[in-house]
Amino acid sequence: MSFRSIVSWNTMIAGYTCNGDGLQALKLFSKMHQEGTQMSEFTLSSTLCACAAECATIECRQLHAIAMKLALDSNSFVGTAVLDVYAKCNMINDACLVFEKIPEKTAVTWSTLFVGLMQNGLHEDALRLFQGSQREGIQLTEFTLSAILSTCASLALMIEGMQLHADVIKYGFNNNLFVASSLVDVYARCGQIEKAYLVFADMKHKNVVLWNAMITSFTRHGLVEEARCYFDLLVTDQTVKPNIVHYSCMVDVLGRSGKTDEAWELIQQMPFEPTPSIKWWEPCFAFGCICCQRKLGECCVGKEVFE
Repeated sequence: MSFRSIVSWNTMIAGYTCNGDGLQALKLFSKMHQEGTQMSEFTLSSTLCACAAECATIECRQLHAIAMKLALDSNSFVGTAVLDVYAKCNMINDACLVFEKIPEKTAVTWSTLFVGLMQNGLHEDALRLFQGSQREGIQLTEFTLSAILSTCASLALMIEGMQLHADVIKYGFNNNLFVASSLVDVYARCGQIEKAYLVFADMKHKNVVLWNAMITSFTRHGLVEEARCYFDLLVTDQTVKPNIVHYSCMVDVLGRSGKTDEAWELIQQMPFEPTPSIKWWEPCFAFGCICCQRKLGECCVGKEVFE
């Protein structure tokens, strides 16, 4: 093209970003900047998304400086994008400073910092932020509810979890699979297996995440037979395909309960090719050694060394 408008640049940068080619998006932005093309908030937002995908902190700081120079740092889209990069790159203090300077915070802005705090292990701070968002009248979404429920699960906050369960029903999110999975996790971590089961049973359609939450609930409390029963139901369910997480959970709980023969049998039945990145051998080997199952331990080591 002999003449590239800002719309053309924005379209190309956004296209590369959406297709997972963040580095190319950053190179294109650099070329645009060198040519002196005027930028907009959409240019910066798309490029910052590329920074987040690539965890490009240096480029993010440069873009943040450009945004401040153009007086676009107070724009909610740009500010939220900067916040997202800092949070994903473990620069949570910088993310919080950006958040404070955004004059008009959208629900997305609140959610972005909230998730950032969670990802950085600051669950109590995330809970306080959520409470602040509610005082500000920020509308709840299924994404926010699922995230805050995960925080309650991490902190084993039973009362807060039940209060949020009421909000789930109030706002009509009780049929959302991801919200339901988070609720199951909260109740399970608080020792309320029956409540976790009721949430699971109320869902007409179950996905792989919900099944995993329920099976993990049983394994966490050493309920081997219940976990095995639900695992068998999952395997025979034609609508859901079990993944490595389900098999790994079962291997782990069988190993912990001393049923190393069954654990080894399950490993042999797995419809997955063993690779170094899949760690189902670790619990099997560990508990095989503890229970003096030398043959099992040797097989596990052999598989790992072979790979």
